[in-house]
Amino acid sequence: MLRASFDQAAAGRGQLLLIGGEAGIGKTAVAGAAADLAAAQGALVLWGRCSETEGVPAFWPWAQVVRAAAEAGTRPPAAVAALGWAGTAEPADASGAAVSTARFRLFDATAGFLAALGDSRPVVVVVEDLHLADPDSLALAEFAARQLPGGRVLLIGTYRGEEATGQLRHLAGSASLISLAGLRPAEVSRLMTRHLGREPDDDEARRMWDRTAGNPLFVTELSRLAGVRGVTDASGLAVPGADSVRDVIERRLARLPQDCVHTLAAASLDTQALRPGLLQQALAVDVETHLELAAAAGVLVRTGNGLRFAHDLFREVLAAGLTGDAQATLHLSLARALEEQAAAGGLAYPAELAAHYCAVSLTRPDPAVRSAAVRHSRAAAAAAAARLAFADAVGHLERVLPLLDTDVATRLDVLLELGEARRKAGRLALARVTYLDGAALARASADHPRLARAALGLHAVGAKTGPSTEREQTIGLLQQAAGTTGLTPQLAALVNAALARDLFHSLDAARTTRARQLAQHAVTLARGSRDRWTLAHCLIAAHDVCWRPGSARERLTILDELLALARQLHSADLIAQARLLRATALLELGDPLAHAELDLFCRESEQLGDAAARWDAQSRRAAAALLAGQLEEAGALIGAAGRAAQDMGSADAVLIHDIQRWELARFQADRGSYRRLRPDAEPPVETWPPWRALLAADGGEPERAAAVMAGFPVEQSDGPGATVGYDLWFPSIAAEAAARCGSSALRRQLYERLLPLAGTHVVCGATVAYSGAVDHYLGLLAASLGEHSAAADHLAAAVAQHHQLGASAWAQLSALERTRVGRAAPAAAPNRFRREGAVWHITYRGKTIRMPDAKGLHDIAALLAQPREPVPATQLAGLVAPAGAAPVLDDQARAAYKARLTELDQEIDDATADSDLERASRAAAERDALIGELSRAFGLGGRRRRLGDDSERARKAVTARIQHAIDHLQRYHPDLAAHLRAAIRTGTACSYQPAEPVGWNQ
Repeated sequence: MLRASFDQAAAGRGQLLLIGGEAGIGKTAVAGAAADLAAAQGALVLWGRCSETEGVPAFWPWAQVVRAAAEAGTRPPAAVAALGWAGTAEPADASGAAVSTARFRLFDATAGFLAALGDSRPVVVVVEDLHLADPDSLALAEFAARQLPGGRVLLIGTYRGEEATGQLRHLAGSASLISLAGLRPAEVSRLMTRHLGREPDDDEARRMWDRTAGNPLFVTELSRLAGVRGVTDASGLAVPGADSVRDVIERRLARLPQDCVHTLAAASLDTQALRPGLLQQALAVDVETHLELAAAAGVLVRTGNGLRFAHDLFREVLAAGLTGDAQATLHLSLARALEEQAAAGGLAYPAELAAHYCAVSLTRPDPAVRSAAVRHSRAAAAAAAARLAFADAVGHLERVLPLLDTDVATRLDVLLELGEARRKAGRLALARVTYLDGAALARASADHPRLARAALGLHAVGAKTGPSTEREQTIGLLQQAAGTTGLTPQLAALVNAALARDLFHSLDAARTTRARQLAQHAVTLARGSRDRWTLAHCLIAAHDVCWRPGSARERLTILDELLALARQLHSADLIAQARLLRATALLELGDPLAHAELDLFCRESEQLGDAAARWDAQSRRAAAALLAGQLEEAGALIGAAGRAAQDMGSADAVLIHDIQRWELARFQADRGSYRRLRPDAEPPVETWPPWRALLAADGGEPERAAAVMAGFPVEQSDGPGATVGYDLWFPSIAAEAAARCGSSALRRQLYERLLPLAGTHVVCGATVAYSGAVDHYLGLLAASLGEHSAAADHLAAAVAQHHQLGASAWAQLSALERTRVGRAAPAAAPNRFRREGAVWHITYRGKTIRMPDAKGLHDIAALLAQPREPVPATQLAGLVAPAGAAPVLDDQARAAYKARLTELDQEIDDATADSDLERASRAAAERDALIGELSRAFGLGGRRRRLGDDSERARKAVTARIQHAIDHLQRYHPDLAAHLRAAIRTGTACSYQPAEPVGWNQ
């Protein structure tokens, strides 16, 4: 099996192989044989070993593997520095999204590094004693194992089956397993011969096999004892009281001098590789002599890294033989020796100092010892978190909580740190409880800043969108914190921003006004503090609370500032977030610039290099392909992004995958059989009537669909359990369902709700998916109400809007619906746009209104009289453009600007290639500024603007007049206003370009 596993890995089908069995059964020997076999065939063999010593850092076995690769001549990438191979990593960002991304980046980089090693030759990674591994190391092993099938890497792990944790058993479920049993009698005989110096007879071998069940270590140790005692026959092999290998080891140790055993006992409490210098400093005895005696007795063995115990059972037996007080004494001696070495410039991991002091504090209630235990444990937790080993950080902090009953301030700090560690480790329920405990303690001690930190921690834990007990709990605590005094401006701003977001995300319409007030107050505080990081996070809150249908322009103003601030902070994550949100707002407006912004987001995300960012780019490229009607490409991208979402284990990513599959199914006539990957995940759309009705209708069950929609109230059109929404994705589903199988009253209500948003577009979330023009849904609703003329106009407008945006599949869909409406529509009544005195008489689609005279109505009438013909804005405004005005930029300035833009493009490319994000960000900022200047100097199509040219002034005046007139029409004739918005183009030349010919009497 070992040979077959290696052959498969060498052929590019890597796998995980686990070797299990009891202590001493020969797991290491088997793994070593496999490693020797692989090395003989040219493979690179890398070893790592887990340790039972609490003081070793997290990811310790993987750090050894990566170091071994470096020693073999392959330097690991900087992305795996969090393993600790090159020193202490930088602390992880506090935000949940950044932490998740950073941890995923570490795992992906490590697996990618091992896979890259396999490009030139097969790689065998052996990790011993996985039953001793920390949770973070096991999580990395599980992640790496999922990446193995496509590479030339064989990952071998050894473990004691009876000591396997649930996490390890889960890992074993996806591995090839070798379960070792004892040696056969003949094999026992051969092993005895090696240690006795003679061949045992059959009776001796059989008795040894009966005694040891073939355990090689037990056989070896019993044989050695017999050899030392000079046993020459079978009867002498029995060792009274030696019923296990541990008993035999105790007998072996008893033959050494007591002071030597004491030294070995101290060593058993230290790291795997013995440190003679540290033992000498801690014990003040002749350590070298003791270690030589132990090595001569076979208790210790020499390796390339120095002396170590011949087997972990020696360590276990020595440690178990110490009384509690003796252990405490040795731990304290080792801790103080480590501190002395650290003071002299040596290396002492906080984790090992914490382990020693915590062990002492269990039996000795010495305040100084407890203080040291707490101090080093907090440092160890911080170091673990910096390496993204959050489960390890949790362990350090949990261990010292019982030591802090009387020190309230320190206990509060530890609770807050523990809450953060639990949150980052994914233990959200425990993190919530921890923050609530911290808040209660802070409230009792009137510690307002720590109360605010606890509230912010609870906010970071999060809650599902919509109403919930958890969210109300968070809102209550944030409100308490916001009402306290003594907070710094930065902390107060962050509390207000968090409260604003939680109020808004409860999807309670009654809270939106308060949420916006709080967000604005947070931004004001942040500006006053002059802290750019705080301001950036408050701007995100300001953006979130105004995110509603029709708010795109307002959000773009906020996002422009956020993008500029992100560049100043050199934050690639914030820049990418601002880009994506800008693309979303532009898409809602139907602005084709959204394509460029989305593409820029994807390219910048791909350059970040980590798998989570690549998923961001992949999923949004899928959305872009869907928008462009490239359905085959979209299907491939959606599938790939979905597989990446499953690998990341992100519920949000899987939900996005489900949404994109839904939108793809729209064009593949496959919604009747659509099912979500996780139907039990939030939001519960499976119980939401419009969703169920569309599935039934597309599945050929119209009667069932109508029954599902019966009695559905328009108030629930924002989605399951919501009274307000961020976007129009759920309302668009409700509109389609109502048009197909809803009541007339519901159709009318939804039509009136969507009508003010005519001319805009439906975008799900942060460009998760594009779902068509609002006019498309208005057309469906109008047609279902029998208003065929209005339906035709809406659908014609939708066709034009889709073409303008490049949404070809959507344009075809709207055109098909327009054709259907045309077949059913009666002859349309004449339209009229005529002024009689000071009053305009306007008839459109059979509805007549009268409007007072206004300049904008004159402009509209002039355009209606010349459909599809461009009319200069200067003509509409009664101005004549001067013939010889000088350009704003002369040819020399224009050439200089273009040359500098070329230089900046090259500088951005060079900086990106060198991973110099700061230089790239500076160049990008200058480039954007130059482009802005050029856009002010040149009009549409690159036409130069001239100094003193009235055309620009006329363009602005006429555009404003026409827009004001249409806004006024909106109040009295919404359908006409929607038609004119879609058909009239403004600029230096204006025109009336309806999607379908419309006759007007004037």
